[in-house]
Amino acid sequence: MPSETPSPEAPKPPPQPPEEPALEPPPAPVESVPSRPETGDESQPKATEPHAAKTIDANKLLAGIKKLSLRFRSTERDPKNTLNLTIKRQALDALEQLDIEVEEKDPPVMMIDIKISGAADPFTVVISAVVGCPVPGGKLVAVWKQRKQVVSIPAQRLRQDQILRVLRIGAKDFFDRFVEDVRKARNKVKFD
Repeated sequence: MPSETPSPEAPKPPPQPPEEPALEPPPAPVESVPSRPETGDESQPKATEPHAAKTIDANKLLAGIKKLSLRFRSTERDPKNTLNLTIKRQALDALEQLDIEVEEKDPPVMMIDIKISGAADPFTVVISAVVGCPVPGGKLVAVWKQRKQVVSIPAQRLRQDQILRVLRIGAKDFFDRFVEDVRKARNKVKFD
């Protein structure tokens, strides 16, 4: 009778990455919901204005961030890779400028995806980031989103020092945009 326990030589399945929380776009504020003119055509659904209590102001959520969890995903699997560490350093610098504490758990969260084209010509690095904030009901709503190619260097000019210099500048520009958008949101909320 065969044993039900796996043999020590049996390969173990690879660990699955943790499931990332799904981010939803914030619903439009009540003021900006366009209402459809009455046409008498009942086949078209009528626009209904959402209840004001359910309206989410992305600027208020973005402006109210005091703590943020960072999650990185990269095509370069080594988290200690110089390219990954350079991008992470720029993200941390941006949060420091905004006096936002970094937490290892709990939302709000900034998910950063890094795509590095290893063998392609030109060599490219693309950063995508989404900031999600919790709303009543336990869902995360996307309050800030950006995607940008921060490095593009032809293969014949590919040198490690040049890549890092261009990456540092590009990643800084990327996260400076986040700093600028948070500051704008804070000012808007303060004066509303």
